[in-house]
Amino acid sequence: MRLLPNILLRMFFLCICTTIFVSGFAVAENIDTKVVIDHNNFTLVSSRRVTRTVSEYSIRAVATNLTAVEIKNVTAKLILTPPNIKVIDGNLSFGVLAPNATAPSSDEFTIQIDLRQSYSLADLKWEVTGELVPPVSGPSAVGIFMSIDKNVIKGDVVHKSHKDWIELLAWSEGSSNTGSTHQGGTTTGVYRLGDVGVAKLLDSASLPLRMAIASGRYFDEVQIDVIKSCGGNKYTQYAITLNQVLVTSLSASASGGVDNLAEYVSLNTASIETMYTPVDRDCRLEDPIYSLVSYE
Repeated sequence: MRLLPNILLRMFFLCICTTIFVSGFAVAENIDTKVVIDHNNFTLVSSRRVTRTVSEYSIRAVATNLTAVEIKNVTAKLILTPPNIKVIDGNLSFGVLAPNATAPSSDEFTIQIDLRQSYSLADLKWEVTGELVPPVSGPSAVGIFMSIDKNVIKGDVVHKSHKDWIELLAWSEGSSNTGSTHQGGTTTGVYRLGDVGVAKLLDSASLPLRMAIASGRYFDEVQIDVIKSCGGNKYTQYAITLNQVLVTSLSASASGGVDNLAEYVSLNTASIETMYTPVDRDCRLEDPIYSLVSYE
């Protein structure tokens, strides 16, 4: 049964070596529902009388980004006004709007108002455009990292968020139940928690892992973090914690044209705790989902 995870890991490793990832390009689109221009935040820059009943006003606006992603090249155009308001210059530029942030326009819009009639600046209608990463890209992969007993076996990761962790290419885990619904009945069966398999390249952890196999050493805890990126921010999409872990096997392979030696490691564990953190289309983190399975 342990051959299947190794085969799957080898297939996944080959896909990693041969797949080309194409990054999404930012495209200009209408973002009226994502960016708000609030008339309550208008700032009068200058005014002048044009006629006895008409005055001209230059006004700076503020835009609010309602999403959790950065929006570039944000512009606004004044497209609709009450009958007594004439648009002289209705174009605004806001540049880059950070996630969930506000920013003033770099210029002003200019309007002339016939004061003989009542008016409200809340009646001004804007068309807002900006550049967003296409939503089909969604969360993108960053990396998978493993820590054994708080890095008692050190890896080669240098980034401060996972310093000395072991970088992984892939991981797999599974469980089974011997129960059956055949022959017109149901049986509960026996639950089996499968080994966790990881694929990695040759690194500083390789020799200590082999020594752990030879000595039959148990480890209290192994952590695996699956890191994703969404909206320019990195987050732990899937956190796995293994308890009472025995390294049961390590095999290595290489092929022509590949610079690094690939290794496949099996971990036997008493229990697996997981935490999955979903995100919405605007890259807002939602409530985590927890699970715990143990070998009985």
